Formats: sequence, C-alpha cells, structure tokens
Amino acid sequence: MSKNTRTEENLLRVETIEPYLDGPEFCLRTWDTNEADAMGKYVIEYSFEQDGVEIFTGRVHLGFGVAVDSKEALESCLAFICLRPGDTDAEYFDGYNDAQTAFANEHAEAVGLHFEDDSELPSAARHMWA
Repeated sequence: MSKNTRTEENLLRVETIEPYLDGPEFCLRTWDTNEADAMGKYVIEYSFEQDGVEIFTGRVHLGFGVAVDSKEALESCLAFICLRPGDTDAEYFDGYNDAQTAFANEHAEAVGLHFEDDSELPSAARHMWA
C-alpha cells in the first residue's frame, strides 16, 4: 500500500457484528483509498477485528456500480474474510496465521450468515456511518 488511507477523513463505515448471544464480537472497518483499478473499479481498504484484535486487513476491488460506503461494499470484504476450508482451494489458506485459521474454522460461517440476515435481526448488529 503506497499511502496511509486509514485516516478519520477516509473512514467509511464501522460495522459491529455480534452473531452470538454470548461470544466474541467482530468489527469491520472500511476506508476509502480514493483509488480505482485499471478497469475503473473502486478500491477500499478494510480491517476486521475479533474482540478488538485485528485478524484480517486488506484491499477489495469493488464491482461496477458498488458505492464505497454501501452494504454491498461490506459484503465484498466479508466474502473473502468469511471463506472457510472447502469453500475454495486449500492453498488459499496456506498464508493464514493461527488467529485467521481459528476464525475460518470457528466463526466464519456464523459471521457471514449473521451479516446476511441482519435486516431480519435489527437489534443484533449496529451500523454506524462515519
């Protein structure tokens, strides 16, 4: 990453995801990179935390027409974060550290399903626009 995009000015969304009644809490933050790729797709940066500890960080190239601050942008980030063994080639997980592997095995499905269903569970997830 060529420049620091994790500034308050570039912060797009902070999404708290609580898929369990009594369990870990997850947080997804996204930032505008003010960049587009060679095909004109917007690029956002993300950070994903479990109980306040960052376990994933990266950049996502959004689909055409996807607004950088939309729920669809968050879903694009979670599509990668919530991959589990068996969802894709085993080699995808070769670079995972222990915390990432534990998340993929223990929480990825619950987080992905909970986020998809949050419109039906309005008190379960809190949305805060930056």
